[in-house]
Amino acid sequence: MSDYSLSIYARRAHTLLEMVMAMTATTLLMAGLSAAVVVTSKAFRPETTAMYARTNLAIAESDLLVDLRLATSFTERTSRAATFTVPDRDGDGKQEKLRYAWSGTSGDPLTLSYNASAPMVVAKDVRSLALNYVTTSL
Repeated sequence: MSDYSLSIYARRAHTLLEMVMAMTATTLLMAGLSAAVVVTSKAFRPETTAMYARTNLAIAESDLLVDLRLATSFTERTSRAATFTVPDRDGDGKQEKLRYAWSGTSGDPLTLSYNASAPMVVAKDVRSLALNYVTTSL
């Protein structure tokens, strides 16, 4: 065997210094990547963006309009509230009673009561709401 082939097989492991340096470099790299992920996740929290708020308002508006289209009768029709019945939704054979309401104060939420339950918030921070009704007689 030549001297060259012996020198290749003589070294089978890394030195302690090489391992410590590699671990240190890896630790620094991981810390940097972790910091980047944390900063990015805080910067892009969806609940803090204006688009998130507009999307939630658009969903609430769409739900309100669908419910109004399905209304079979009204017991309250004001510019800030509507109480009406819609066809059965929970399978009990009875119509459901819905009430959408807004206090009229800018920044207050739009709420929904389902079958006279406690109102739940459908949209936060509502700035204006004006319900208009077009009625027809058959």
